Amino acid sequence: MPADRREYDRCLEMGLSDPEKVLTMDDMVGTGDVIFAATGVTPGEFMGGVRYLPGDRAETHSIVMRAKTRTIRHIRSLHHLPSKPLLLDLSARAAESSLMPNIAAY
Repeated sequence: MPADRREYDRCLEMGLSDPEKVLTMDDMVGTGDVIFAATGVTPGEFMGGVRYLPGDRAETHSIVMRAKTRTIRHIRSLHHLPSKPLLLDLSARAAESSLMPNIAAY
């Protein structure tokens, strides 16, 4: 629900005809061909988080589910950070602030 008039008006601008309507599953999905995708940021029971590795690399875990085919894909990705300037910058900031305890020899 919109918290104030500004948020309510923004919802109207974005095309919602009734910003206070409680949406049902059919409102949000509509068809049986639904795809859900997520990438873990912090480690948990469902997915691993981002792990920064030596050699300017990072590892991520993602899941992609498709309702129509009942397919579930688990994706482990290795990222070469120099090829991704924004991620390399985040990695450097995390190292400076000791937010990178999960560095492991790979």
